Amino acid sequence: MLTIFIQKAMSKAIYEKLEDGSYTGEIPDCPGSIAFGSTLSECQRELQFALEDWLVNGLRHGDKIPVIEGIDLNLKELPLDRWMPCKRKDFIKKLKSFGFGDLEAGSRHGVMRYGSHKQIIPNNQEYSVPQLKRLLKQVEEKIGQKIPLKKWKDL
Repeated sequence: MLTIFIQKAMSKAIYEKLEDGSYTGEIPDCPGSIAFGSTLSECQRELQFALEDWLVNGLRHGDKIPVIEGIDLNLKELPLDRWMPCKRKDFIKKLKSFGFGDLEAGSRHGVMRYGSHKQIIPNNQEYSVPQLKRLLKQVEEKIGQKIPLKKWKDL
């Protein structure tokens, strides 16, 4: 996609022959991408190098990159309203806020109690989204209430 973006941006370049016979080129959609060359082909090569540098620096610094012919290289922000992986220590802390007891050692995994119920606490240090959802479904059954995303994040 990057190569195609560069090709399409280069197709929008404007070149001008200067009084001394050399050339200048620029890409209006990509401010600051300008180059000079003693021949048109040299100017084109230099302009592509300038465009590549401009693009790398813009992406590195989070600058807005123009959309060229439908190609959008801008980073998309992750939506905040989605489940994210959870560290084990954070999971334990959140369960305590629901009334679960302290973490106890089990034979292979830890255990937390909620009344007469036991909740297995896997030993991995971070729970993937699918694993977290499975664990929360078990917790919801034990506490008798749903745990919506907003509530989980607010804990």
